[in-house]
Amino acid sequence: MTLGDHSTFLFPEIGRNYPTLVRGKGNYVYDSSGKRYLDAAGGGVAVINIGHGVDEVLEAMAEQANKLAYFSVAHFANEPQLELADMLMRMAPDDRGAVYFLSTGSEAIEYCVKIGRLFHLANGHVSKTKIISRWQGYHGSTLLGLSLSGRIPRRRTFSPMLIDSVHIEPSFCYRCPFGRSYGSCDIDCAADLEKAIRRVGAENVCAFIAEPIVGATAGAVVPPPEYFRIVREICDRHDILLIVDEVMTGCGRTGRNFAIQHWGVTPDLIAVGKGISGGYAPLSACVMRSSVVDVLRTKHKAGLIGPTHGGNPVSCAAGLAVLKYLETHRLVERCATMGELMLGRLQQFADECPWVGNVRGKGLLVGIELVSDRKSRTPFETKHGFARRVGEKALDAGLSVYPGTGTADGVAGEHILLAPPFTITDDEIEFIVRTLRDAIQSVASELNLSATTL
Repeated sequence: MTLGDHSTFLFPEIGRNYPTLVRGKGNYVYDSSGKRYLDAAGGGVAVINIGHGVDEVLEAMAEQANKLAYFSVAHFANEPQLELADMLMRMAPDDRGAVYFLSTGSEAIEYCVKIGRLFHLANGHVSKTKIISRWQGYHGSTLLGLSLSGRIPRRRTFSPMLIDSVHIEPSFCYRCPFGRSYGSCDIDCAADLEKAIRRVGAENVCAFIAEPIVGATAGAVVPPPEYFRIVREICDRHDILLIVDEVMTGCGRTGRNFAIQHWGVTPDLIAVGKGISGGYAPLSACVMRSSVVDVLRTKHKAGLIGPTHGGNPVSCAAGLAVLKYLETHRLVERCATMGELMLGRLQQFADECPWVGNVRGKGLLVGIELVSDRKSRTPFETKHGFARRVGEKALDAGLSVYPGTGTADGVAGEHILLAPPFTITDDEIEFIVRTLRDAIQSVASELNLSATTL
């Protein structure tokens, strides 16, 4: 049954008919016809980390709903909120100071930006208002999130309404915007931040925001190991806050609690979402460094107005149960192990496929970049919808993946993003690789593409 079969009131993506899902269990979801799909996209957008239908989480939510379903945290704290704060802070990078809970990743980004503004105001730096971000990054669906994001098609419609933010080049070795190669470059992508600060004036810059590993818009792009250490030094030197967007990468997705921990860097603010509640309830958070909290508590003292469901007891109970499940079953460590296995098998497949230009990622966040010519790294023409068609073929075969576009420059380029639950098995990884191989070959055949010599 498709959406159009039973309702004309929902507003779907134009031109698409969706199967109607009726349940999920473990690593699979099932539609109303009984068809089963392996969830290799974490609920479609890299959210599901412990799997579907985990009893411990459902029981925790029901128990909390019976005790207290809602009361604004502007008036009272609640038990799961307090306990979740303690657990999240134990997972976070060193020098953590406080956490504030919200409902969505976009809200977490906005809260981080607002905290950055209050921090500089408290220190008397009134002119520090500009936020620097990166092209091809993604920071949410609100107008502020789109303003900071760097994917052109998503920005274009709303461009007259976006704030005047500053964008620098991405850290993207496979498609280096400076035409360099790692090992013989000067990490020009990090130096580009210094250039932007000089152009804008350090006295006007509030913060730099970046995803540790770029997810949806570029397909699991991992920076060179020096990148964030250099960025941290630049921000410190110019009194600029470093905001790390871990909405997709946080809570274990890359094989560490937070992706930024791969490089031993402590950000000032972290936006957390998606995996913090594993898809069981809307939940996100802003994690603040102690130096930021100390300034706000001693010099500013006033708080920010939060969203209605920030710190919601049932959502926090879900988040607490998910993080406990991750810890009890050592799923972050499993994510790292299974991620290496999946990445290795995908790279073997890529060596034999002329339409895969690059496979990359960390943990169970893996991107497969699709190209029309591997040697020149030429993207497919947008009109072909290559990644979308691969996704549809995979879905027909019982595999849900995350097709993406704008990979190469924010407009052209396509990829498949994989973000399965951390409970994925060896056999399921084999199914992912085999199904994607067949789907890519099928689409290439339909487009009459011939393989060149590899």
